[in-house]
Amino acid sequence: EGHDLSCGILLDKRGDDSYMISGGQGIGLNNSFGMFIDSEGNDHYSSTEDDLGQGSANSSRGFGGVGIFLDLEGDDGYPKVSSAENGSLWSSGIWGVGMDLSLERKEEEEEQLEPDTLLKSVKEIFEVASLWEVKENKKKVRWAREKLIEFGMEAVDYVCEEKLATKSGLELRAIQELAQAMSDSILPCLLEHLEDSVPRVRDNTIRLLGKINAKEAIPSLLEALRREENKPRWILSALGDIGEAEPAAHIYSYLENPDEPTRIAAAVALGKMKDVKSIPKLIGSVGDHKFTVRSAAENSLVSIGDSAVAPLLEALTDVGTPALIHVIHALGRIGVDLDTLERRT
Repeated sequence: EGHDLSCGILLDKRGDDSYMISGGQGIGLNNSFGMFIDSEGNDHYSSTEDDLGQGSANSSRGFGGVGIFLDLEGDDGYPKVSSAENGSLWSSGIWGVGMDLSLERKEEEEEQLEPDTLLKSVKEIFEVASLWEVKENKKKVRWAREKLIEFGMEAVDYVCEEKLATKSGLELRAIQELAQAMSDSILPCLLEHLEDSVPRVRDNTIRLLGKINAKEAIPSLLEALRREENKPRWILSALGDIGEAEPAAHIYSYLENPDEPTRIAAAVALGKMKDVKSIPKLIGSVGDHKFTVRSAAENSLVSIGDSAVAPLLEALTDVGTPALIHVIHALGRIGVDLDTLERRT
């Protein structure tokens, strides 16, 4: 928006965007020039003044201004008071014009990356596999992650030697996909690094053991749970991801841990394990002083399902507020899941 004998230009090339401002987008206010161009994405536009909006200009000092608004692609939302609509052309005010196009863009041919010509090493392919998997990167990332799996043990060795200490969430996604595809091959490496001296290596290793559903790792994870240098919540989460009920008894005490995220992780893990014996413990946790913990415990009771109904009904007369609210809510949610035509008949 240009204001008082000035020029304002905004060009947005891509992404789903939301614009909210007094005045509008592509406005020539008080003898000014304003140009707004959004090239791609599904966008939302709003303004606080009914007489401006998208692509408008007023008259001042005896002459007008120019306002130009162009949205070149996407499914876009406009204020009800605006003249703008998807796929339309409009004019507004003095020398104001707007256009919303729904162009059918031809998909650009994705660069075909071949390991023999462009990317030859596991390291290079891993870098592509760790890009953000959106828009133009989607095909490249998918290709690279499949190639990593084709490299087999060479890729596993690279990850184990070079990347277990990563702080990048995107790299962890690539590692997780490789680990899940080659769980038997990477398991010895992960078990070895459970006792690594670097905390982040241990944390990433614990997470990956859960994601590959490494039942063989349960004894080692329980041993790691006893070591003070490890964060209990990561191990509890991994045990929950594995989903075996066997180690549930080792988790009960963490429902009373002073650390809030640890209590949440314990409650979530017990729900994933569907451990019936944990029901009384979880009912106790719906009385926790933190809503986050109470909510996690309720969700786990609902996940356990039918077996939790009788204990929850008994708890109606035993617990106080706020636990009572979660008990009633859990019963209602379980009831919805159990309310089938078969049960009714």
